[in-house]
Amino acid sequence: KSAIGNGMGFLSVVFQVSVRLLAGILILTGILNLSVMVSVSTICSNVYNGLKQLVNLQLSLTSGKPYFEKLSNHRDTVSHDNKKSLPAFSRSISVENLSFSYGKKTVLNHASFSFEKGKKYALTGPSGCGKSTLLKILLGWLPDYTGCVCFDDIDIHTVATEQLQQQMSYIEQNVFLFNASIRENILLGEDFTEEQLRKAIHDSALENDLMSMPNGLDTLVGEGGCNISGGQKQRVAIARALIHNRSILLVDEGTSALDAQNADRVEKSLLANPNLTLILISHHLTPERKKQFDKVYELSTALNA
Repeated sequence: KSAIGNGMGFLSVVFQVSVRLLAGILILTGILNLSVMVSVSTICSNVYNGLKQLVNLQLSLTSGKPYFEKLSNHRDTVSHDNKKSLPAFSRSISVENLSFSYGKKTVLNHASFSFEKGKKYALTGPSGCGKSTLLKILLGWLPDYTGCVCFDDIDIHTVATEQLQQQMSYIEQNVFLFNASIRENILLGEDFTEEQLRKAIHDSALENDLMSMPNGLDTLVGEGGCNISGGQKQRVAIARALIHNRSILLVDEGTSALDAQNADRVEKSLLANPNLTLILISHHLTPERKKQFDKVYELSTALNA
């Protein structure tokens, strides 16, 4: 991206110098007068600025492509004609004999889990043991597994991915933000009340950050969130997920970039919500925090065997 920007800057200088040299020659030879030169220069500048904006928009769309691919990864692999409707989540998610491999590498091998409505669960274990893979299977992003994953006895292979995602919110460690304001990155073009927005901001521990920003919610985050810190980016992503108030929340190291105080505040808020089914991945749960979960699944090669 920086190479393209530098190239555009170089072409701009060459283009504008060339136009001015040509116009100067034409004025000296009497073909053009000074007022025409000014008009030509203005038009050329407007044309260049328009082209530059198009390039910036293309770069923004390109950088956002991985995000949209996640949302539509499963869309083209299923036929919606024979899909069942998925009622509101009411009892439990059951995972039985689940196996999944990336090529020749098996990360889940006949693993089983149970997640009851309103209860809080943690997934722990070393990198590569299948924690993130499990969440992506629940979201419908990785359909090529064996075993059974059921929402209230409905096999998720029989429902459209979009129906699963309407009941779940997902917070991941690697946050993608659009080059827009904090408000726009939370709302993503959807309509929410000011009360819903304030609650999401409070529960994500974003309030103090907004108070220190001159433009508050209207602060521009920059390309990929370059104008704010890593912790602030995660808080924006948490607010984005919480504002939907969905019954199931999947968190993949979603508080890893927060300081201890803010991470504790966010996790306490999630654990205290009686209507929320929480499945959280963490590499560093304290013994005190573990006690607050209804169940902690410790994934390992032994569990997956």
